[in-house]
Amino acid sequence: MIGKDGKPKKVTETGRNVVAYEEKMKKLNDEVALHEKNLEKLKAELAGLDGKKPSDSKEEKK
Repeated sequence: MIGKDGKPKKVTETGRNVVAYEEKMKKLNDEVALHEKNLEKLKAELAGLDGKKPSDSKEEKK
């Protein structure tokens, strides 16, 4: 990882501010969950346009 000064930045195992890290990770995980939920809704909507069930699209990937 490169710091603002352009020099390599040493990162500790837990980071410098654990609370800030945990808050950031929670926000990112919440965003991922929202995107996953939106994807499932879109898949269901697309499957409805094709006349298929949402579960059918999952089986095609295998």
